[in-house]
Amino acid sequence: MFLLVRFLSFLVRILPEFILRMICWALGNVLYSIPSKRRIVLSNLAHVYPDLREPELKKLTRKNCKLTIEMGLFALASPKYDTETIKKHLKFGKDFEKNYREVAGDNPMLILLPHNYLNELVIFTPNLLGLPAKKAAAIFRPMDNPKLDDYIKQTRERGGLKLLSRRGGLESAIGHLRACGHLAILADQSAGDSGILGRVAGRTASLSPFPDLLVRKFPVQLAFVYIERTGFFRGVLHMGIPKDRDREPSVLFAEWLTDHLYNSPDWKTNWLWMHRRWKTQRRPEKRLRLEQKRGISSDYYPIPADKMRSDRIYLRLPNWLGDIVMVTPLIRAIQKARPDARITLVYRPQFATLIDLLQIPCDAHLPADSRTPDGKQLLKDSYHDYPDTAILFTNSFRGDKEMHTTRADQRFGIARPKKPRPLLTHSWEIPEDLDEASIHQSELWNRFLQHFGLVEEPDFSPVPSSASDSNPKSIALFCGSENSPEKRWPAERWVELCQKLIQIDPESTIELFGTSGDREITQRILKEVATDRLVDMAGQTNLAELGERIRSCSLAIGNDSGGMHLANALGCPGIVLFGPTNPVRTRPIFDSPLEIVQATDATPTGGGTMEAISADEVIAAYRRISGGPSID
Repeated sequence: MFLLVRFLSFLVRILPEFILRMICWALGNVLYSIPSKRRIVLSNLAHVYPDLREPELKKLTRKNCKLTIEMGLFALASPKYDTETIKKHLKFGKDFEKNYREVAGDNPMLILLPHNYLNELVIFTPNLLGLPAKKAAAIFRPMDNPKLDDYIKQTRERGGLKLLSRRGGLESAIGHLRACGHLAILADQSAGDSGILGRVAGRTASLSPFPDLLVRKFPVQLAFVYIERTGFFRGVLHMGIPKDRDREPSVLFAEWLTDHLYNSPDWKTNWLWMHRRWKTQRRPEKRLRLEQKRGISSDYYPIPADKMRSDRIYLRLPNWLGDIVMVTPLIRAIQKARPDARITLVYRPQFATLIDLLQIPCDAHLPADSRTPDGKQLLKDSYHDYPDTAILFTNSFRGDKEMHTTRADQRFGIARPKKPRPLLTHSWEIPEDLDEASIHQSELWNRFLQHFGLVEEPDFSPVPSSASDSNPKSIALFCGSENSPEKRWPAERWVELCQKLIQIDPESTIELFGTSGDREITQRILKEVATDRLVDMAGQTNLAELGERIRSCSLAIGNDSGGMHLANALGCPGIVLFGPTNPVRTRPIFDSPLEIVQATDATPTGGGTMEAISADEVIAAYRRISGGPSID
């Protein structure tokens, strides 16, 4: 490695500039052609500049790839440059000269640097400024190659900059500052789990605590310095001085960097966009919580209302009404656990009204079904949104393929034995000793999410209502189950129940709900009961209207169906009839009054017949839940 670096350094120095430009162009295109590298740059740019269109993003990405190669070539060539050559490549901006004169002298100075292209020019600053030997120092990371480390130190220290190994840590840095030296630190690197949770350019980031520790230990003058690339191997040095001295240096630097990224157009190609600056909180096992060993910066909260630049989490919702209702408490927990993330709900278009009705917390909607041309196009277009994570509550290959189409960096799902999901990047494998029939579906999802870091508990509070009717008089009956005939209570039992309810409560109206496919049952009930207190609403309401009607009801009674899950979520007391299906696994889960009536021929986990449930059992449940009078 050492000999290779020496050879490449020599080669780059002797080649004419036009040859070096051609190398940058060629290798830059090669770098751009690597999907993983291209994706990093595109995603970073798309998050920070959400208004940029895809052609412009690709153009900027290609240019940044070429500049990355130029940066590498300059790092190889510059160590052997003499002072006169450096003067041709490095100039001082007026702001640098003014600010440096203001803060320089015998005072110790902490200089925070971002990863700009041609950053290597900074190492020659001490000589050009005429600073005494060892006045300026910088922290560097050893390469674990003694010869290569010695070469790096020798070549970089030629510019008058003293290199301090990171292994010396805080002690060597403080020692240099105590000697009234200048200390430079690359401050925009992700500090990983050891950093402070903060925000850079609208996204959660891990800020290095090192500057903060130095300032606490020793009073210093703080400055921000960066290189503005002005041409091939050429740049201008700039300096900024923070006016606020009472806040952490890490936070001040993050705000300064954010301001330049937002408001200085040149920074779209004057910052190393290929590094994963925002890779914090991305470990799969911690993805769904905010956690940092050293805490949270003073300005991290409150989370901004505009999350266009935030981490992007896609939630692929289930394909059935009841399942969407049951997953709602888990989505509330995710939103509470990651308030910094921009959450997008992905669902079949027919459930758009249901999402609003349930008030599922989110920042964006993607109503796309890959079975339709429009849905396929929406999913393809979401690729340009550059989602960071997709969480799938579906178990189908179609759902996996949809999220794969978005090219989300991480895709989480549940893996069952002998049912591989190759399009996921990470999965939670259901333990072999776990009997799914013994726990509720929401608890299974909860364990799945806990595997990926969720620590917040699901919120089972019913959806708040703004309805003004505080004295509802209607009873809702969900008599059908269009897709599962075996879950239907016989029509003659519904007739008997309606007759008993009319006798018990002479003031209430009974409303029959369901799909148009359930009208055969509801029409029979309407005909046989023959009273104007019975209203057939089956097939007559959309989801929004159904929600409003449910809110005006004092009670809902029905088969194990999506309608009963919806009523439960909206706070309506309910009685649910279970025969073949499993109440342990699929019972309504919201904190609304609820009675379960299970077939007498069923086990606790189902397997019975609906015919085994009598009308008197349902009336008994009615009396328990409503406190209504008994039948004479």
